[in-house]
Amino acid sequence: MATKLEKLAEAALKAKEKAEQAKKRLALAEAGAKKKASEEERRKDTKRKILIGAWTQSTKSAEQIASEINGYLTRNEDRALFNLPPLPSPSGGDSPKGTTEQQQQAAD
Repeated sequence: MATKLEKLAEAALKAKEKAEQAKKRLALAEAGAKKKASEEERRKDTKRKILIGAWTQSTKSAEQIASEINGYLTRNEDRALFNLPPLPSPSGGDSPKGTTEQQQQAAD
């Protein structure tokens, strides 16, 4: 009788391990699907930005674009792409990468 009980316990343990492995595979599959969807959305967003940029360049002169984007660009690295002069920094140096003027003012 003990051997039958041991066999049942062993079978239950194997079934539990099998269920845990299936659960891990499912979690990996879900994570993969989520990553794929995120990458696809990022590709679409990039394509939208490229198309908007191409449309803007076809409908406006380089001078018009530079004039209109002048107030929007706050990073000197970005301003240089449009041959705009660097903005003066309140601390005497360039703003930390990725920090906008509004973020700096909010921090003060």
